[in-house]
Amino acid sequence: MSEKETLESIRQEFENEGYQLLTTIYKNSRQKLEYICPNEHKGTIAWVSWQQGCRCLECSGKKKKDVSFIRKEFEKEGYQLLTTDYVNNVQKLEYICPKGHIGTIRWGDWSGGHRCAECVGCKKKDINFIRQEFEKEGYQLLTKEYKNSSQKLEYICPKGHIGTIVWGNWQQGARCAECNGTKRKDINFIKQEFEKEGYQLLTTIYKNSKQKLEYICPKEHRSSITWSDWNSGKRCAECSGKKKKDINFIRQEFKKEGYELLTKEYINSSQKLEYICPKGHRSSITWGNWTSNYRCKLCADIVLRKDVESVRQAFEKEGYQLLTTNYKNSMQKLRYVCPIKHKGNTTWARWQQGHRCAKCANIISTPETKIFNFLLPYFPNIIHNDRKIIAPFELDIVISFKKVAIEYCGLYWHSELHGKDKNYHLNKLNKAKEQGYRLITIFEDEYLNHKEVVLDRLKIILGVSDAIKVNARDCIIKEIDTKVARIFCDTYHLQGYGNSKVKLGAYLNNELLSVMTFSKPSIAKGTKSSDSNTYELNRFCSKINYNIRGIASKLLIYFNRNYAPSLIISYADKRWSDGNLYKMLRFKYVYDSDPNYWYITQGKRFHRFNFRKNVLKDKLEKFDPSISEWQNMINNGYDRIWDCGSMKFMLSV
Repeated sequence: MSEKETLESIRQEFENEGYQLLTTIYKNSRQKLEYICPNEHKGTIAWVSWQQGCRCLECSGKKKKDVSFIRKEFEKEGYQLLTTDYVNNVQKLEYICPKGHIGTIRWGDWSGGHRCAECVGCKKKDINFIRQEFEKEGYQLLTKEYKNSSQKLEYICPKGHIGTIVWGNWQQGARCAECNGTKRKDINFIKQEFEKEGYQLLTTIYKNSKQKLEYICPKEHRSSITWSDWNSGKRCAECSGKKKKDINFIRQEFKKEGYELLTKEYINSSQKLEYICPKGHRSSITWGNWTSNYRCKLCADIVLRKDVESVRQAFEKEGYQLLTTNYKNSMQKLRYVCPIKHKGNTTWARWQQGHRCAKCANIISTPETKIFNFLLPYFPNIIHNDRKIIAPFELDIVISFKKVAIEYCGLYWHSELHGKDKNYHLNKLNKAKEQGYRLITIFEDEYLNHKEVVLDRLKIILGVSDAIKVNARDCIIKEIDTKVARIFCDTYHLQGYGNSKVKLGAYLNNELLSVMTFSKPSIAKGTKSSDSNTYELNRFCSKINYNIRGIASKLLIYFNRNYAPSLIISYADKRWSDGNLYKMLRFKYVYDSDPNYWYITQGKRFHRFNFRKNVLKDKLEKFDPSISEWQNMINNGYDRIWDCGSMKFMLSV
């Protein structure tokens, strides 16, 4: 495209919205373009910013403020501004408040609702105040001088342990690391833990939880493991069959089926391994595909060319009628009639990749298109149906510069009986992660039943939320009854309300803005605890269109102070969460669970716990005790859909 054409196309875009473009030469997308907006404000903007939805700064209220404007804002609330020159919103502005306190504040903090620190009790603490706080809980503070909330403060706890803690962590409920079992381990402790299970630890110096610790297991296998993995329940890889395969093992596996392995060195499961099959074809395959029962692709193609019946049977398994009567190759157009009588065509290659009736897909994916159109004004370069990033799989929606992708899952088409097995969604999530993308997986019923919540969460994840900003310190925490918690969670949490023992609400001016609930550990999630003081944080949600900064921490601190739990566990759904909130709350990551499933019928999801085999006879019309839970459910018209698993977190209090 020529320079003139580029400039003219940009000018046309500006004029479409009533802007007058003053710049006469266009260089690149980062160049400042001078304009006059419809409200006669004169300003500049880069073309890349325009494409992302930015417009006139003065109209949007984002134009850089001057000291006169800031002085007026201070004076409106009775403050006297002492600073005479304004640089930027992180500059400390000196003031005198209406009560005569002299202090400083950033314009960014003032805009966020902060005011005089001394008036609201947020003034920097001194060593005497901190000493009193420690002594209230029986701690002796050894540090003599306080600098800031990140400084390590030395103490002696009520049990005589000497340790250090930062003031910021103390405020969030952390206490003596040795008492709650989170103190950094030493080599002697780790050696004892290994010896309890018959392992001999060979490593003599411990550095951190990611260090490889060499051992000999009870079966004399010599290997290594990190303390983090040991603590998560992992043990000898060779005993569990998870040890990395070597070239000799793989050669033997190929030889069992008459294949000759030509590759001399094995690197990993994604490496192409060259072979000669029993019929003399020379090709390659990854170890991952071999273990998934793929074999020589040339042999497979020959079988299909000779036998159209195998293709017909694959179609008929899913209720399709194949109209094509002869098969040539995997790229040939195959005509069909789908289960709801749409006529269409596809190739065998596309069928194997999961493509089905295009007309059905358009009907099912209408919400997907609506999500795409909702995000389009925020991200003009958004991509719909990408097949390059995790080829050959498709990503429904991709926002490249945010490194975020979205998968919309119709319950019918993404169920197990329609080819989406236990690991389908998890594999896509992991493949996206390998390419540096965070994948959000949305189930159909979540969007249909909680549309506003889904869209609000997407805006927060993508950093385009225009929510009202509220500070946690301005909120009051109260205990709420089941009815209030149920209504709030059913409205603002994608999973709805969960049975809870403790229900907390955050109020601002008598309006409920956030809820956090705690239950006893869930047997449905495999948690068994004999400790009556162990809780599960099972729900946390906030009212849409509100950004309540720090509210999760405030709710958790209230719970810790009033219920004194010994342990809190919680689970983050990997379809939606990356676990960052738990890390901010100082929870410890424990492990990733396997994918979980829900039963589905008539467009609704039901948790598997409601259909355990021991209760099926009372719930199903047809029940056969000699067959599995899953087969019984199929016989009664149910399908099931798998998620991506969860991350388990734990907080020792």
